[in-house]
Amino acid sequence: MIIKPSNPFRAFLKTLKPRDVIYPSILVLFLGVVIILFFFGTQSISKNINKVFYSEENTAVQALDLKRYTLVAKKLNITVNIPKDGEQAVTKIEPVVQTASSTLALAKKSITIIVKNSTKKSGAATTLAKLLEDAGFQKPKTGNEPKLYATTTVFIKESRKDYEASLLEVVRKAYPDAVSTTSKETTATDVTIIIGTK
Repeated sequence: MIIKPSNPFRAFLKTLKPRDVIYPSILVLFLGVVIILFFFGTQSISKNINKVFYSEENTAVQALDLKRYTLVAKKLNITVNIPKDGEQAVTKIEPVVQTASSTLALAKKSITIIVKNSTKKSGAATTLAKLLEDAGFQKPKTGNEPKLYATTTVFIKESRKDYEASLLEVVRKAYPDAVSTTSKETTATDVTIIIGTK
């Protein structure tokens, strides 16, 4: 008597019910649709980007979308006179007057500062905070530092490093030996100044 070996795949198919196939089929179909849409979407986006940056025509003249141009002009405070038939458009650009010092003053106000006193001298943090406020910085908070520092140190976040020189300039008026170093971005304030004993 010859015994035929059983086929495990065939046995699995016999035990398989239609309801066991529905959810995996829907999942496979959904993933297939997502992959197809992603493929065609990226193709369409790259094609349109290429149209914008690369013209197939060799002509140097491009049409100007007047509606979009006027919208952008309004946002940039540019005066645009739309021409009547047969006239040429006149565009008047008026510069926005804003001095570098006013921009810097506004930016200084956005920096949060705390001044801590590690010395036994009373009121040192308040005095330095007043100097910083007079220099255009936001009014600093003040407090005491339990750890003793020998040198006055300015701890400044890496993202605010542009203001390091102007901060040190003010701090060194009161503490000429002041130094600076970077602090973690997770620190509560942008700048922490600890007054040292020197």
